Amino acid sequence: METVKSEIRLLAPVEKVWTYFSEPHHVQKWFFAIKDWRCARALNELRAGGNFSYRMENKDGSHGYDFVGTIDSVIPMEKILSTLDDGRNLEFHFEKKDDTTTHFIMFFDPETKNTRESQKRFWDIVLSNFEKYVENSR
Repeated sequence: METVKSEIRLLAPVEKVWTYFSEPHHVQKWFFAIKDWRCARALNELRAGGNFSYRMENKDGSHGYDFVGTIDSVIPMEKILSTLDDGRNLEFHFEKKDDTTTHFIMFFDPETKNTRESQKRFWDIVLSNFEKYVENSR
């Protein structure tokens, strides 16, 4: 399947966007796609060869999944390249537009179990949560 792109414009400096995207205690505040779910656990070793692991689950913990992989490359404030444990690639790009605006672009290889459209919708919701968290946090 062809790579999927999801993007948002954040009204925040790139430094804040980078921090809120990469630090686990921030990730736990926005990494979920369903209102009654949460990010129960986040680990991110932000370096080439480092691992990441996020646990997204419903609030009672009865159903969820792990989002796990390895970080391939990091260019601080610009780009993170990663590979999920199933071999799919993820790219995250941080483009500083000015001192108060960042364009965030994500590329991902879709999995084959769900439709490309449903996966894009999932990531669009997650990124919308990210946008709200970044823009409403001080």
